[in-house]
Amino acid sequence: MQTKFKVVFLLSILLPLVSVPAGMNLDNNNIQQIETNQVCQIPDAYYIRDVPYVWQEVNGYCASASISMVLQSMGMDLDLHDLFSAMGTGFSAIYIGIDQSRIFYPGVLIRQPEYLQYFFDLYGLEFTTYLDTREPFGSECAYNYDRLGVEYVDYTNSTTPSPFDMVRTTVSSDIPLAVAVDLYYLPPEDYADFKQYGAPLEAFGVAHAITIVGYNDTSQEIYIQDPGVGIFGDNAGYPDDGRWNYTMSYTNFSRAWQSAGYVTFKLTQGTGPIDNFEERLGEYLVERLRGDRSKYFKEFDAFYLSPGKSAFSGLGLDLAVDSIAEYARNFQEVNKDEALLSLGHSMEMFLTIQYHGYLHGLDTIQDILPGVDLTAFIDAADDAISHFEVLTCNESIHTLVGIKSRDTLLFSTFEDIANDFQSSGKLEESIGNHQDGLDEIRDHLFDIANCWDAAANALEVALDLPDDAVPLDASMPIVVTGSAILILAVAIYLVRRRK
Repeated sequence: MQTKFKVVFLLSILLPLVSVPAGMNLDNNNIQQIETNQVCQIPDAYYIRDVPYVWQEVNGYCASASISMVLQSMGMDLDLHDLFSAMGTGFSAIYIGIDQSRIFYPGVLIRQPEYLQYFFDLYGLEFTTYLDTREPFGSECAYNYDRLGVEYVDYTNSTTPSPFDMVRTTVSSDIPLAVAVDLYYLPPEDYADFKQYGAPLEAFGVAHAITIVGYNDTSQEIYIQDPGVGIFGDNAGYPDDGRWNYTMSYTNFSRAWQSAGYVTFKLTQGTGPIDNFEERLGEYLVERLRGDRSKYFKEFDAFYLSPGKSAFSGLGLDLAVDSIAEYARNFQEVNKDEALLSLGHSMEMFLTIQYHGYLHGLDTIQDILPGVDLTAFIDAADDAISHFEVLTCNESIHTLVGIKSRDTLLFSTFEDIANDFQSSGKLEESIGNHQDGLDEIRDHLFDIANCWDAAANALEVALDLPDDAVPLDASMPIVVTGSAILILAVAIYLVRRRK
């Protein structure tokens, strides 16, 4: 069985761009970098040379990759994998199980504005988000920021520079600018499927993050490093041909930026890491892993929200005949076999995104917390990896449009259920016929939950935190909105869910 759905995105926070030849390698000799000693004078053209390129590797991590490019250009040795630890995304997760929702959300998709702000506060960096409330996407972002208590600057304010002046002042100060864009308008061929089956970004859609490294008022071009090139499609893999480095005309770039509400992330040096950095971050990671509800949800809580370790056990508990049947029946306008198939696909896809963040977060956490003996923590956390490997598949995140059959435990179990139901029309019986597969999946999920609990306990012992330790205010309310990420994900699942 193979199903092809239209691609629809649902969150966002980013900036615009558009065309010029994809795969174009920039010739620095053709870019005039104007030197000036006059304060307040902005050059007509500027290009920041040697900005490290960071590939996002997996769907959902574009904002982290774009920010890593900015951080490294500022002299901070924090690559993408370091951010999985320092932002806590590799060790955070939630599960929503109610009505037609059976959704596992990896840490990177849990309210980006809050964990980004936590990270910048932790490192003492100056971070400002700009957006335009006159644009539907920008207005929706502002609404969500207001609900979260996250500060932002509105471009509509008469004292705020225009979006393009923000590019000029920031880039000419030798600081790249991370921005949100509408994927629909980007030139790389890697996004061809989205252009064919998708549509321009809506207010509730998902934007993509890129990094601006130069501009030229004379040629009317913006110079871009795109972390998302190569993460899906026929050419999936690290884009070593340099096609991640391309230019866009001001006109096309503005179209893509405007569609994403002119969302801009400006980052500059601040006061440096906070006092007790290791204790603060360590306690934060303990809360993520253990699933401290008061820290994840703060003022918003509900029985159907399961954080941290309970995200895995909650998903496992819902892999029962009655729960899966209830889910399928909630899709009134969708064939139940397709609903079952997309459920298996979405679970495998999101668990794969989580696995990458978790695996690489474990690889780098000792570098982030060098003063803490993490031996016992890493040993406990490593035990979850073999279970993740059984439940995940990179192919689930490399396809932007359509669901392809694959011989994996999780997906093939739901594909077999869907095929049985398509033949028999008996929902509960079709699910029950594959209870062995569901039980095996459940066992692995329960084992991951146990590993996260053991890892949290080991980390807490390693930190030897005092009882009165006060962490940064780092709650991460759950609903996924206003997230600066390239989610080619929710596409296949949510298109049906929205119906």
